[in-house]
Amino acid sequence: MTPTRFATEEFRLGEELIRAGETVTVSLTSAGRDASVEEGADLDELNVLRDRARHVSFGHGIHYCIGAPLARLEGAIALQVLLSRLPTLTWEDPTEPVAWLPAGITRGPVRLRVRLTAAGGVRDPEVR
Repeated sequence: MTPTRFATEEFRLGEELIRAGETVTVSLTSAGRDASVEEGADLDELNVLRDRARHVSFGHGIHYCIGAPLARLEGAIALQVLLSRLPTLTWEDPTEPVAWLPAGITRGPVRLRVRLTAAGGVRDPEVR
C-alpha cells in the first residue's frame, strides 16, 4: 500500500501549494533520486559505492526497521554465495533496457536475462 499522509499545515512543495488537511501520497520509489544530492550521477544506475544518497529501504527515525542489520547481513551473504557459486554469471545483453514492474510502492525488474557459461557449453536461464 502506498503511504498516504495528511498535511497539518499549509506549505509549498516545489510549485504546488499543499493546504492543511489535504492528502499527500508518498512515493517511496522516488527516494534516493535527488539529482541535487547526487550531482552528475546516473540515478538509474546501481552504484553501491554512492555514499551521499540516503535510502529509505529500512525506514527512518522511529520507524526504522529493527531487522535491518539482519537483512543487510542476509543480503551480503546471499550475494557472496551467488557470485562464488556462479562466477561466470553475466548479463545476456547489457545493452537491452530493463523493464520495471509498474507497482507504486516497490521497484523491481520484470525479468533479468543472464547467461551462465560452463566448461561443457552455454546454459541460459531466465531469472525472475
